[in-house]
Amino acid sequence: MRNVSYLIRLARQGWDHRDWYTRAEGSLMDLSDYLDIDFDELVDVLSITSPRVSVARNVRVTIDYFKTGTLSSGLIKSTHAALKHYRKTGEIRGPKTSKFAAALKGDTTAIVLDTWMAKALGIPQSSFSNKRVRSSVERRIRYGAYILGITPAEFQAAVWSGIVMNEGRLSVPCITQVLNEEMTR
Repeated sequence: MRNVSYLIRLARQGWDHRDWYTRAEGSLMDLSDYLDIDFDELVDVLSITSPRVSVARNVRVTIDYFKTGTLSSGLIKSTHAALKHYRKTGEIRGPKTSKFAAALKGDTTAIVLDTWMAKALGIPQSSFSNKRVRSSVERRIRYGAYILGITPAEFQAAVWSGIVMNEGRLSVPCITQVLNEEMTR
């Protein structure tokens, strides 16, 4: 697993995007008003439908779900099951999706661990299912955030953005941009 110094280098590369969750939260509030739906429910569904899809597709799938009442085809089976469970219980089961929802709702301590973060850490994403590995990763992120004087959610967003750009993406996907495109259709 990569050390905190490496994560700090990535965070510096993605520094301009450390406020990704704050900007996304504002955009999602606008979307909830636009669609006339509950903000928390919108964020929960967006989070549940996020595994293994791009940011743009995630937003479009979520909007489509609220407009039609059904999930788009092509999503992984577990996404359908997770949404069905959420509809029955109001509970988000997965650690990645529940932390993503928390971060989008303004929890500055939430640490989202996804495929890109696994790549940043140099470990397989499946390692996140091990509680000891998760705990170690979360400690590294909190420590990096402390060193840089930002919140854990900001640090994670900056690291995420840094690795996305390191992997050759020209820009960091932004929920605001996708929402603006969708709301002007």
